[in-house]
Amino acid sequence: MLTDDEMEKVLLASGFSLRKRKRQLKDLQPTYVSTLHNKAIGAIEHWCQHGVPGNVWEKVKSYRNLVSKFNLKPIEEIPIPLHSDTNHTDDDQLEKITLPIPKQQLIVKSDDTSVDDVILLNSQENYGLNNLENTQVNNDNTDNILKDDDKDNAREKMTLIKLLRHFAAYTNQKQEHLTYLLKLLKLYEPTPNYCLLPSTGKELMHIDGNDWHTVSRKIQISRKLPSPGHINDGKYVHFGLENALSGNSAGLVHCDSDLLQFVDIYLTNPALEVNSTTEKAKAILQGERAVQSADNTLAKPMPHFAVDISIDEAKLNEDTTAATITAILGRIHSIQPNAKSGDETTILLNTSVFIIGFFVGKSKPADIETFFEALICELCRLSPSNENLTCTNQRCCTSSLRCVIADGPMRSYLKRTKGHSFYFCCDRCIQKGEMVNRAVLLRNVNAPLRTDADFLTYHVNDYSIDEHLKDPNDLHPFLKLNFPMVSGFFIDPMHTVIEGAFGRRLEGFVSIPGEGKLSSAQISEANQRIKYFHLCRPYGFDRYVDKLKKCKNYKIHVKRNILYHLLLPLFNGILDENELEHIMLLQYGMMLLGSFNRKPVPTKRLLDAKKTFDRYSVEITERGIPCRFVSHQVSHVWQDSYNFQSGIETLSAFPFESFHKFFRRCIRSGNL
Repeated sequence: MLTDDEMEKVLLASGFSLRKRKRQLKDLQPTYVSTLHNKAIGAIEHWCQHGVPGNVWEKVKSYRNLVSKFNLKPIEEIPIPLHSDTNHTDDDQLEKITLPIPKQQLIVKSDDTSVDDVILLNSQENYGLNNLENTQVNNDNTDNILKDDDKDNAREKMTLIKLLRHFAAYTNQKQEHLTYLLKLLKLYEPTPNYCLLPSTGKELMHIDGNDWHTVSRKIQISRKLPSPGHINDGKYVHFGLENALSGNSAGLVHCDSDLLQFVDIYLTNPALEVNSTTEKAKAILQGERAVQSADNTLAKPMPHFAVDISIDEAKLNEDTTAATITAILGRIHSIQPNAKSGDETTILLNTSVFIIGFFVGKSKPADIETFFEALICELCRLSPSNENLTCTNQRCCTSSLRCVIADGPMRSYLKRTKGHSFYFCCDRCIQKGEMVNRAVLLRNVNAPLRTDADFLTYHVNDYSIDEHLKDPNDLHPFLKLNFPMVSGFFIDPMHTVIEGAFGRRLEGFVSIPGEGKLSSAQISEANQRIKYFHLCRPYGFDRYVDKLKKCKNYKIHVKRNILYHLLLPLFNGILDENELEHIMLLQYGMMLLGSFNRKPVPTKRLLDAKKTFDRYSVEITERGIPCRFVSHQVSHVWQDSYNFQSGIETLSAFPFESFHKFFRRCIRSGNL
C-alpha cells in the first residue's frame, strides 16, 4: 500500500513537490488527489524498472521503509542482462526487468476515496490507462515499456462505455453534460474515424476559417476575422448578423455548440431549419470538416429569426486611459418557419450570445452613422418586407430586430437624446426635472407618456419646450428601419432596478446619512447574518455575499440574489418595519412582472406591478431621499413586460454583461 506519508516522500524526492504538504490527503480535492497519486506511482514504477537517479537517491535512501518495501536501488546497482548470441531487441531485454511488487499494491491509502477516484483507479489497473499521464521521468524509455502487444491487449479490453466512464471520472463531468453527449451519440450514431481525430483539445476547438461550406452559396465563406474599418480615432470590425444566424461567423465563440443547441427544435419542426443546418450538425458529430455541396438540397421557405441586440461599452475601471470596446451583441429570441406564420413562433428559452461587431477606441464612436452602417444594411437585406431580388439574392433566412437592450447612458447615446443629468432626461414620460444639489429629480409618476409616433417632435420648437432630443438633424440610423425609438429600447432591469435603485439603497444603508444610514451595531448584525448564509448557500448561488459595508463592490448578480432571496432574512429586525416594507416593494414588483417566466404576464399583475413601482418612487421622495433618474425609471419597467409579452428578467442584460468579461480580458491583455 502506498500511504499518504510514503506518497509525500516520493513526490518530494522526485521533485514534483517543492515543500511538505500542510493538509492531509483526505482534505484535498479528489482531482488533485488523483494527480498526486498518478505522479507518485509513475515515479515508483520508473525507479523500480530503471533504478533511482544519483541525485534523487541521496534523498530516497534516508526513507528506509520506502527503500525496503519497493526494493529500490540506485541506477548503477540495477543488473542489466547480458546479450546472448541471438539478436534480441530492446523490448526483449526490458521484458526481463520485472517489478518487485504488483501494481495492485500501489494504491493510495485514504479513507475518503471518492467514487470518481475508485473508477479512475480501476480504469488504470484493468484497462491499460496508466500511461495516459506524462508522469514518468524519462519519456523515451517509457515508450518502449508498453509494447505493441500490450497496446493491443489494452485496446481489446477498453470498450466505449469504459472509456466514457474513465473520462467522466477523470475530468469530473456533470451528469447533465454526459446525458447530452449520450443523447447525441444515440441519435446520430457517428462512424468512428479515430485516425482523423486531433491530438489535443486546442486542436479540437481550433477555428481556422474552413470549418464548413456555406449552404446558400457555392463558394466558401471564410470564418477568419474581417478587415477592420476606421471610424474617427478607432477601428470597427463587423462579423455580420446573417453569418451568425447561418453558423459561419467568427463572432460565434463556441461555433459547434451554438449550432447544436437547436437540434431538438429542428427535429420537432424541420421547417424552422436554415438550409442544411442538420447536415452541418451531422458533419460535426462525424468529425468531417465540411459538408456536401448544397446543390442537392431542396428549396423551402426561409425561416425567420427575431433577434435582440445589446450595445454597451466594456472598459476597465482601474485604468481610465486604456482603450474601450463598444460591442454590438446579438441573441436569438424566437424562430418561425417564415415571417408570416405568427402562430408557429418558437420562443427559445436560452440561446448563446454572439458578436455582430465591435469598435475599439478611446470612447464610444462619435460617428454613429458609420458605426451602424453595416448592421443597418444587413437588417434591410434580411427584412421579410424587402422584395428587391437584387438585394435579397442568396440570403439564407430573414430576420427582424425585436428590441435594443442598453443602460441609461447608452440609450441616450443611441437615441441621440439628453442624458440623466438634463431636465428632460426620462425617455418614457414628458416631465421637467428639478435640479437639487446638482442632481435632477423626477418626482411625477403620472406624467404624459412618450410615444413612438411623436418621437421626432421631442425638441424645442414653437409648440413645445421639451428638449429631449439633442438635435433633430442628428438622428439614429435605426429610423431608416422604422424601428420604434421609444418602446423599442428596453429599460433593462439589471441596470435600473438591481444595480440602480436597489444598489443605491444598499449604499445609503451603509454610508449616506440622508438615505437611511444604519448604525454600526446594525451593520455588524447584518454582517453576522451574512456569515450564517455562507453555511446554507443555495446551489444556484455561484458567489458568497461579502460584508455589507462592501456593498458598493458587490457584483450585480450578487445584488440580484440578495433582492430575490436574502432581503427579508438579512434586514428583518434591523430595518424599521416601514423601511423594510418599502425596499421590498422592488422584490414584489419584479415577482409580479413574471421574473424569469417567458409567458405573457396577466393584465391584473401588470397593473399591480405598476402600482407597486409607482408607490416605491413616490415614497422615495416622501422619505427625503432624492428620486434620481433610475429611481424614477423603475415606475416604467412594467411597460416592457406589457409590450414584449414576457417576464421582465427574460429581457435582462445579464447574459450580455457576462459576455463582456471576454472584452475586458482583451483590454487587459493589451492585444488590441
